[in-house]
Amino acid sequence: MEQILPAYNDPLFSILLIIIISLIIALATYGWGLYRQQKEQGNLLKFLDKFDSTECALDTTDMPFEPHMLKPLTLLAKAFENSGEYHKSINIY
Repeated sequence: MEQILPAYNDPLFSILLIIIISLIIALATYGWGLYRQQKEQGNLLKFLDKFDSTECALDTTDMPFEPHMLKPLTLLAKAFENSGEYHKSINIY
């Protein structure tokens, strides 16, 4: 080991070497965490894009809000939810 690292017998050099290796491992772990977070966020956005389809026959963007229509729309949304058509239910809510 003395031929590779000539100052290996120095205790300060050993401490410095341990600190540098620890920093390299910490940076690699931090980078890996960022990569995983971006990958999970991308997967979540892909999943949410599936619900933004135009399959719903109701045009909820131009739907005027009227207080007397709240109960029928809630019942319609519950019916969609019970039948498993969650994207239509979300559009109504």
